[in-house]
Amino acid sequence: MLTVVSQPSSWRQGTILDRVLDLTASELIAVAAIIRLWAAAYNKGSRNLRLVTEGPYSLTRNPLYLASLIAAVGIGIGTNNLLVATILCASFLAYYPLVVAGEEAWLAQRFGPAYDDYRSRVPRFVPRLCGYVDADEWIIRPRSFRHALLDALAMLAMIPALQVLDLAHG
Repeated sequence: MLTVVSQPSSWRQGTILDRVLDLTASELIAVAAIIRLWAAAYNKGSRNLRLVTEGPYSLTRNPLYLASLIAAVGIGIGTNNLLVATILCASFLAYYPLVVAGEEAWLAQRFGPAYDDYRSRVPRFVPRLCGYVDADEWIIRPRSFRHALLDALAMLAMIPALQVLDLAHG
């Protein structure tokens, strides 16, 4: 964190560009938090018991990771430093495909042909906006959903933290 705070801004503070980027960062973080909650509502009750293919999982196989990427971009922009933003996003892009590959192998083993069919219809990251399928019902485990809610709130807490960082850059 000290490294981020000590980095100079990559653009002049108080300009229209600065304001637009601050707003964009906040919006990206908020959208990411909403996607995470939406995905959690679909998978927190059924995860590991059945293959979840409805809701956000009908648009992308990895809505939680997509939300994390959106948040990383928002946080990166919010730091007001292109180097920090680039390192943050590059780290995400280097790490998460490895995680996803491991999860996909597990899902293929666990759910077999059903997962193969799902994988052939739904993209890994970039959402396919047609073909949305909703669930008839949700099974939500309150403890698991509470953890997802706390994750989303922590993500939203980055918005005022980035504003404080913006003030520190002066």
